Amino acid sequence: MKPLSQALVASASGPYRALALGVCALGVCALGACALAATACGGPSAPTEPSAPMLIPVQPPQPPAVTSSSAAPRKTDAPRAAVPFKCDGGVRFQVGARSFCAFSELDTWEGSERRCAANGGHLMTLETEATSEAAHGVLGSPLAARRAAWIGLELKNKKKAGTNEWKWSSGDGVKAASWNDSEPNNFDGNEGCGEWLVASGLWNDTRCDQMQAYLCQSTKSGALLKGGGLSCHTGRTFTAGSKTYCLNAAPLSFNDAKKACAADKGRLAELTTAEENRAVRDAMAARFAATTMWIGLTDSPEEGRWAWSSGAPRTFEGWAPGEPNNFGDEDCAQLFADTWTWNDLDCDTRLPSVCEGRE
Repeated sequence: MKPLSQALVASASGPYRALALGVCALGVCALGACALAATACGGPSAPTEPSAPMLIPVQPPQPPAVTSSSAAPRKTDAPRAAVPFKCDGGVRFQVGARSFCAFSELDTWEGSERRCAANGGHLMTLETEATSEAAHGVLGSPLAARRAAWIGLELKNKKKAGTNEWKWSSGDGVKAASWNDSEPNNFDGNEGCGEWLVASGLWNDTRCDQMQAYLCQSTKSGALLKGGGLSCHTGRTFTAGSKTYCLNAAPLSFNDAKKACAADKGRLAELTTAEENRAVRDAMAARFAATTMWIGLTDSPEEGRWAWSSGAPRTFEGWAPGEPNNFGDEDCAQLFADTWTWNDLDCDTRLPSVCEGRE
């Protein structure tokens, strides 16, 4: 059987034979062996120098492509979103020039990071102590309240063991209680005073010598607005319902807080009805009622080397005592809203999250 090249030339005649010879020669020349063209195409061979072995370049092996499933959650893994930072379905707030969006939906760390990227941002970065403190104040409460504040709630008889009868500092009994779940529980046998939880607006019993913020109220409706009554020189004033309140951030014990309110011509807040409690909650409570949330800190790419998903340098440590401990396999960081500290956690845990807009 003739080679295919010879068969093609043999079957052609006239001008087509010449064209076939030319095409055949070009095809062989493309392989770098023009001297063999005439022979391969069935023509007379020309005397030539012995040809060198034909060399065909071979592309060196390429490293395997990195798939999305094995890619580390780094800033460079996904292109920056071209859309402006959005907060659809979340709670938006500002800290200086930076925009944030809190989502109450539960998701894994990677799922939360993807949602942030889709909204033009990344999970919240707390790269400095100043940034962390500013975010805490704004995210925790419109009035920059911390975890809890004293209200005028105390046991009727603190010295009597086993008692669970509560009263307001004015002496009035508690008619409409707003205790948190499983409270009051007198956890250590010495929780005789009531605090107001900023995140939920509910009450908790705690030790009276604990130092924390306190909430005063006017003794008369609208007294502060009329220029008399409660003064609020060092605190933040707000009105809820028909009463005026003053939130003082200076940490005091329960008894010292009572004295401070009295010195300001008021008293520790007495939220005697459910309506009053809701009004104060709406005016002062957390914008984002979550006890814990994902932030953009992970050591998934390299164990023990924690980095922000935004690529920002990590110059500030906010770990809770004893953390991170990598208990099991914990490669992502959660933020505790009450203590404002970090903890390492399994990345597949489903938590609320806070996104931050890209600068």
